[in-house]
Amino acid sequence: MDAQFHSTEVAGLFAAERQIAHMLAFEGALARVQGELGLIPEPAARAIADACADRKLIARIDLSAARVAGNPAIPFVKQLTALVRASDPEAAAWVHHGATSQDVIDTATVLSLRETFAAIIRDLSQLREAIATLAHAHVRTPMIARTLLQHAAATTFGYKLAAALAGLDQCAQRMMQLMQTHFCLQLGGPVGTLSTAGPLALPLVRGVALRLGLQPAEICWHTNRVRIVECGTALATLTGHLGKIAHDIALQMQSDVAELAEAPAPGKGGSSAMPHKHNPVDSVAASAAAIVTPQLASTLLAAMVQEHERAAGAWHAEWIALPQLCSLTHGAVLAVTQSFRGLRVDVQRMQANLDAALELIGASAVAEALAPAMGRDVAHDTVQEWTRIAISKHRPLREVVAQELRNAPHALPPEQLDALFSIDRNVAAADAAARHYLEQRTASPGGNS
Repeated sequence: MDAQFHSTEVAGLFAAERQIAHMLAFEGALARVQGELGLIPEPAARAIADACADRKLIARIDLSAARVAGNPAIPFVKQLTALVRASDPEAAAWVHHGATSQDVIDTATVLSLRETFAAIIRDLSQLREAIATLAHAHVRTPMIARTLLQHAAATTFGYKLAAALAGLDQCAQRMMQLMQTHFCLQLGGPVGTLSTAGPLALPLVRGVALRLGLQPAEICWHTNRVRIVECGTALATLTGHLGKIAHDIALQMQSDVAELAEAPAPGKGGSSAMPHKHNPVDSVAASAAAIVTPQLASTLLAAMVQEHERAAGAWHAEWIALPQLCSLTHGAVLAVTQSFRGLRVDVQRMQANLDAALELIGASAVAEALAPAMGRDVAHDTVQEWTRIAISKHRPLREVVAQELRNAPHALPPEQLDALFSIDRNVAAADAAARHYLEQRTASPGGNS
């Protein structure tokens, strides 16, 4: 039942076939560089690298014995060695030379994680530009802002979108930074010292990293999981912000709000019992992912506590949490993108909801105007009481304020009251703030990448 929340593309990046391909890439690069450095015979290096380059091997290697062996690298190396032995018995002795299971598994994970980040950044870029386009179109579309689910003050839909977009821009920038620094080769041998390479350890690491397009780690990170965790928390942060955006869409789709609606499609958003319903679908999927991903990220954080030079369970827990976190994050990006694709914006309904709240949302401006004469706290409490009178007696707040101030020494003239209950100042401020952000992100290098 959880397939609707996941990305099939990213799930495929962590599937057995893809992991085997990455493991073969690691072993091939390792052998090539070892041969170049004279750490293993050059003919053996060529034989191993040629075998690893054979795409047919992916289907021939079976990782099902991992449950008995303890990790997938053990059956992988055993079968790869047998396949190399079939064509070059002498070369078989040099397969996986100096490396350990965690080297090949972590490197395969990093390669899949790099592909995941690339896919997410690619699709997140499309979503960000879709939101930016909609924000530009609605910079002056007035609506009611809501704080603690209550009517607060006038704003614009364009400002609401620009504020949401800023969070996505921040997440995208962080992910691009991580792409440059955090995808490092794992190669340390049994206890991290890469002792079989001797003084050539660092050239070996740099050479293998170069062939795989990864960063060379300056020291082995078998039980230092900072990079993995920072990547995981970046994914969870993005999914959390996507969930916030999606949740707001769902709230604005409520029947009694009805400001937004996801694009209809045959069979989408219906009810098995109530034919009249048009339920949120894509926004709900993203909201669900945002609820689950913090627990997956917390698993990675908990798994940082690892025993000595190889973890007994904590490292293995990453294999469960990280692929799900990656798949759900990309799934949330796709869901919110789909939600914005054809999103219906009911400008008239936004205006109607704003009109219904107008008589109360002027309270803040009235209190602000009275503060110099009455003092801030007294003005606030006084206007709060007038608001309660207006609500209980079903009277416009402006009328109550005018009556209460009629004979007061600090009375406000009618034209000032009109200005205080006008939304023009709020709309102008929201418009200016939204335009400023949208324009500066376009002008900034990488701001809209």
